[in-house]
Amino acid sequence: MGNGKEIVTIGDELSHISLYTEIQNHRFDFGIRLEIAVEDESLLNAAIPKISLQPIVENAFLHGIMEKPDKTGHIRIRIETDCGNIRILIADDGVGMTEEQIRRATRPLAPDQRHGYGLSNIHNRFQLFYGASYGLSFHSGHGGGTTVTVRLPRQPIREQGGNE
Repeated sequence: MGNGKEIVTIGDELSHISLYTEIQNHRFDFGIRLEIAVEDESLLNAAIPKISLQPIVENAFLHGIMEKPDKTGHIRIRIETDCGNIRILIADDGVGMTEEQIRRATRPLAPDQRHGYGLSNIHNRFQLFYGASYGLSFHSGHGGGTTVTVRLPRQPIREQGGNE
């Protein structure tokens, strides 16, 4: 999980997601299919705050797919460029989100909620790291799956000192 580093590569995050999905599949009868598509392999070396993508996949699994009667489904991740930035689309075929759930997912955290890896925390972390034009956006229809879009600047991973 980053060997003490705050910033890792997108490739590292995808490895973490693959392991998470493998563990969940062992627990829940192999009902989740994970598909990852990367537009350009160099995107795998781009920088991203650690533990940014796995919680999105975890939400898709727990609150989307596991809420379906058959508890099976697909999670698709697509990584692509968008006007010099990186766009990561994480889509599931779960039960979807209501408008209220989407609002809660990106609203600012209360002062006593600064810990954890919820979606609002991830959104806020991206905005703190990169600015207000970056972060998470959602497209969902209740009962029709959810797509979370992550937008971040394309930056190569840099060597980090011991105090980062």
